[in-house]
Amino acid sequence: MEVLNANAWAAQQFGETDLGDVRRTRRLVEIGAAIATSPGGTLSATLTEWSVQKRGYELFSRDDVTHGSVMEPHIEATCETLREPGEYVVIEDTSSVHFVTHLSMKDMGWVDSGQQGLHVHSALAMRVEGWQEDGTPSVSIIGLAGQQVWSRVGKPKNRGEKRGQRRHRPRESQRWAKVVTDTERPPEGVRRTFVADRESDIFEVFVRCQSEGWDYIVRSKEPRSLFDEKGSIRDAVARADLLGTKCIRLRAVSATLGRKAMPARDATLEVRSVMVTVKCPVDRRPQLAPVTMNIVEVREVGALAGVDPLHWILLTTWECASLDAAWRVVQAYGARWIIEEFHKALKTGTGIEKAQLSTRHAIEALLGVLSIVAVRLTNLKLLAKVQPDAPLPEDALGPEYVEIIEARYGKPTTGWTYASVLIAIARLGGFLARKSDGMPGWITIWRGWTRMEAMVEGANLVRRNRRHVKRSG
Repeated sequence: MEVLNANAWAAQQFGETDLGDVRRTRRLVEIGAAIATSPGGTLSATLTEWSVQKRGYELFSRDDVTHGSVMEPHIEATCETLREPGEYVVIEDTSSVHFVTHLSMKDMGWVDSGQQGLHVHSALAMRVEGWQEDGTPSVSIIGLAGQQVWSRVGKPKNRGEKRGQRRHRPRESQRWAKVVTDTERPPEGVRRTFVADRESDIFEVFVRCQSEGWDYIVRSKEPRSLFDEKGSIRDAVARADLLGTKCIRLRAVSATLGRKAMPARDATLEVRSVMVTVKCPVDRRPQLAPVTMNIVEVREVGALAGVDPLHWILLTTWECASLDAAWRVVQAYGARWIIEEFHKALKTGTGIEKAQLSTRHAIEALLGVLSIVAVRLTNLKLLAKVQPDAPLPEDALGPEYVEIIEARYGKPTTGWTYASVLIAIARLGGFLARKSDGMPGWITIWRGWTRMEAMVEGANLVRRNRRHVKRSG
């Protein structure tokens, strides 16, 4: 996805959306550009003119303006790119958005701990542009290949949910790898890999990927039983020979539910690999055929006291016979941080949880727009990280944006790169850009982007007024 100015980007993303009337499509483009210019979660904060704000509320209230219809062109374009020759990874993960101020909304379901809100399960597709010397994939974001939105039926058990309501809930585990069956089989010359965390360690996921021609890298959660020998996959990997060790720098981890914060640190990792055949769990009906896969284990040794050592067991179809090959699996799985950045952009950046729309239908439609906006900024931050010195394309931002940045900070002697332009935007939002500061976070990026858009709008307004006065004179 290119880094375009807000109007050009909105036309590219929403210009082909079928909402039953071309006027609604034009309105969606208008609102999409406004949200990209100043994302704030609430339409009142983003659409400052009452006439435009009114059109926004009316648009999202219409029955044919849904989460699916808003996202369909974006997802179709992503899936079309996935058919082009090349190597791709599709990372899946689930996040929850909470609406604690919407207690009067009767059609909004429940998520974590009985809070009102929505689960958002996204499949973020990326192209592997190449591999760095340390085995890290250089990737660029294509877009969302799918997104599922749901909440739990009724209330949680501790809030009075009935047994019949629980029985008729859809199985939430069915969301994993749905993109594999929703897209066409990879044609010749195309390699797609499904990547996901421990929650996706589901036997049907492996069968689905295998039958549809996809590879997979999934972090193990279950001690799966071996088909042709006693014991589990954990026993098998414990018996495997050591392929070698890797010394890496682990990034800092923020505290989340069930995970404590960890500072950045240097770590020594032992790497093992073994091929196994696992059998279908006995409680699965009908019983499925055994699946052969490779297991890669990475285990941190010599960790300091008080630090939870890193330990991953990864299930994969990738070749793992050598240390370099197994390490590629580890690094590919490590790219999961990108979808975590996407979730930060969606929640912290666009402020979806601040939305004040009055129905679940309208909020889901707005979520579709904001998800595509979040992809846009995530890609810019990704390019600044994995291709920091790559020159920014001349048409990426538009001359008026570059003019504003250069007027404020001057032009770099080596020209604008992905990293330097992202830092300049963040500086407008309060980022200090000291050597010890690293790369900016989402709050300063969004503040800077919003301020830059306002400055560009003001400069364009001055130019238009000057041209008008000149013609009048």
